[in-house]
Amino acid sequence: MSGASNETRGAPPDEHDAADAGMEHHHAAAAGIEAAPPPAPMPPAPAAPPRACANCGAALDGRFCARCGQEDRRLDPTFGELLHEIGAEVTNVDGRVARTLRTLLQPGRLTLEWIAGRRAAYLPPLRTYLIVSVVYFFVSALTPDVPVRRGSGFQVGRGGAVQVGVGSGGSQGEIVRTDRDDTDSLPAFLREGLENAGRDQAGFQRRVQEHAPKLFFALVPLFGLFVALVYRGRRRRLPQHLWFALHVHAFGFVALTVAELGTLTGVPAVMGVVSAIAALSVPVYLVLAMHAVYGGRWLPTLGRAAALGVLYMTAMLVASSVMLVTMLTLA
Repeated sequence: MSGASNETRGAPPDEHDAADAGMEHHHAAAAGIEAAPPPAPMPPAPAAPPRACANCGAALDGRFCARCGQEDRRLDPTFGELLHEIGAEVTNVDGRVARTLRTLLQPGRLTLEWIAGRRAAYLPPLRTYLIVSVVYFFVSALTPDVPVRRGSGFQVGRGGAVQVGVGSGGSQGEIVRTDRDDTDSLPAFLREGLENAGRDQAGFQRRVQEHAPKLFFALVPLFGLFVALVYRGRRRRLPQHLWFALHVHAFGFVALTVAELGTLTGVPAVMGVVSAIAALSVPVYLVLAMHAVYGGRWLPTLGRAAALGVLYMTAMLVASSVMLVTMLTLA
């Protein structure tokens, strides 16, 4: 009896419960009373329906949609959530812009980061170019016009007369004037365009400024093709050359913006120094960026940069001439 008692005490709790239930059922059956059935198990809670992307309808498994990339956000945010969202967006954009501009000032590094795939922290090359160019043309429109030094520049006079300056570096330093009689040798459509431009010089200059961004943008892929040409032995695809071209042009617009800001001082000495630094920084940046991105020895890099400069300036001269002739034709 004591052994059975010890075995009962040593049995697991489940066995005790089963034994007690069996004994209660036996006693209830002996008394003629039907025992109540054990309670039925609770049904499992229904699974929550999967969340769907509000943009494309795909099932969501995380914060962002795996199909279209849209972030999962409330469709009816509270005012506090809206402020938080605006703050996050502004902080993220400002952070990327500042980081991109800081890296752009280091020749070639932004292109190397983009080629290596480290792109999340930076703006895309095309967006970088567009932002910097828009800032330049905006600043250029705000800065006052600086009078052109005597003996330099190009001016369309009334009646079709053209004034072309040879600059202070010329033999005489005087303005060479081409009067109406000298323009008779030009085609009729150019003479008419010059006369119209002379009657509305401000409008003509405004049209030039409006078309200048398109001209620069059209030269970017040409620059990329020229880079691919001078580095034709390197195993790089054309998109990488285009990224390099966009970053170099973006820095060029940064230098031009600095030069425009220098005119705000109104001090000729400061304006001259700032303009000179901005003008020299572009070829220096180009050589350093080419060496950083494409490697090689310094002397061949300088030769390639010189060839690239000749090709680019030739393309710019041709494109500018075509643009001016087209504008004079339509004037």
